[in-house]
Amino acid sequence: MSLAYKRPLHRSARIRAVTPDFFDPCLLVMKLTFRRLSLTSPESFAINNLRSWVLEQLHHEGEPLRWAITSIHRCSETALVEIEVEAVLVNP
Repeated sequence: MSLAYKRPLHRSARIRAVTPDFFDPCLLVMKLTFRRLSLTSPESFAINNLRSWVLEQLHHEGEPLRWAITSIHRCSETALVEIEVEAVLVNP
């Protein structure tokens, strides 16, 4: 075995060598947006449906990649709940 220095492949050649035949570089492009939303729950809102309800609301904006509830405020006069959500969304 020779210990001579071998010049590395050109970067694009190296990428081509390790990617499968079905690889399409256009599939790697995603448009991500950060949104801060203030959602108001309906009056007949069950807390155990919170996750599915928030996801349903986020799907109106785009496909949620990551999201978090950052605050919850309950109105003392009514049964309404205001929920602050931060989300990273994938847009087509």
